[in-house]
Amino acid sequence: MAVTLTAGVALGQGAADVIKARQQGYKAQGAAFKTINDELKKKDPNIGAIRSSAKAIAETATTQYRWFPRGSGPESGAKTAAKAEIWTDAAGFAAAQKAFQAEAQKLGQAAASGDLKAIRPQVGATGKTCAGCHNKYRVKT
Repeated sequence: MAVTLTAGVALGQGAADVIKARQQGYKAQGAAFKTINDELKKKDPNIGAIRSSAKAIAETATTQYRWFPRGSGPESGAKTAAKAEIWTDAAGFAAAQKAFQAEAQKLGQAAASGDLKAIRPQVGATGKTCAGCHNKYRVKT
């Protein structure tokens, strides 16, 4: 979904629509992580499934920057797990996103190699940066 951002919520969309799109993006990311983790538990993991899921994670790590326009937080009145700190600590949030994006790119590279010895630890490193954002910037649900 293409979203043009202004100083407030996305142009032509209300906060609830922006939040819904954000939630869908993160649900897809979570499903991709689940696929990778499930495959890695198998005796003979499907490298193709791991590659496509790692690619999806790397893509959402890039597009996530557009998912948090001003006005799409708790102040909107719409249901969201995003904490106000996303906007009040914008520099910290951007740093957390950047760290996740860097690890997600490494995961994509490891998956492209097909080397399970490189993939396994990178899944953990990527998940750790993902959790780093959740711990500080997301309401526990």
